[in-house]
Amino acid sequence: ESRSNGTKFNRGDYVGDDFVDRFSFKIDAFATCGGYTPESQARIFDTSNPGDGQIDGDPDLGSPNMMCPNGGGPGRGIYGRPGRDGENCTPQGNVLVIQESDKATPDDNKKGGVLCFEATPGTSLDFVSIGLLGIARGPGSFLQAEVVDQVAPVQIPFDGLGMNSVQTVPIHLDGVSKLCLFLSGEGAVTNLSLCERRGSRFLTESMIGARKASPVIIAAKRSNLRRRTIA
Repeated sequence: ESRSNGTKFNRGDYVGDDFVDRFSFKIDAFATCGGYTPESQARIFDTSNPGDGQIDGDPDLGSPNMMCPNGGGPGRGIYGRPGRDGENCTPQGNVLVIQESDKATPDDNKKGGVLCFEATPGTSLDFVSIGLLGIARGPGSFLQAEVVDQVAPVQIPFDGLGMNSVQTVPIHLDGVSKLCLFLSGEGAVTNLSLCERRGSRFLTESMIGARKASPVIIAAKRSNLRRRTIA
C-alpha cells in the first residue's frame, strides 16, 4: 500500500521504480496509439472513485459493479454484474493502468499497450497469477514471460471477460526475469501473486491496494526456493 519510504499511493500517482527496494522489481508501461507514460510509468486508478466517464475517468473500471448487493458500487458494465463469470462485487481498491493522455484524471488507454514487471539484476520471480479488471471480451490480450536460462519467451494467451469484469489468470512460472501484459484495449491490473528468489524472510503484504483483504500486489520473499512444476 506504500512506497519504500512509507508514503501512501494515491489516485493519479505514477509508479515505476517504487517497488525496487521492497520487492526487487520495477514496473514499465508502454502505450499503443496515444497514451501517456512519463518515464515509462504506469498510473494508479482508484476503482472506488472512477469518475463518471463523461469528462472524468472511466466507470468501466469502477468497483464494485452497480448491480451488486447492498447498493452496489460505481462500476458500470454488464460483464461485472452478479452471476457473471467476471462478477465484480468485491471492492478492488487501487489498480494499475496505462494512462490514456496527459490529463489530471486517471483513465486507461483505449488502444491498450504493454505493462511489464521486471526483476532487478540478480533476482528472479516465481509468478503464481495476475488479477485483471475490465479486459476486452474474447482473445487479443496475452501475457509474455522471459524465463532465466530459457531462450524463447513463454506466451500465455487468455480470453478477457469483458467490460467491468474481474478475473484471475494463472501463470505458474518460476525463475521469471520479466513478465509483460500485452493489452489490446482497455484494462487494469488488480493484483500480482509472486515469490522473490532472493532474501532471507517469507512475507505476504499489500503494496498498492487500498483494501487489506485483496491487495493489488501480493509478494513473498524467501531464500532457497524450490522450483515448481510449470502448469
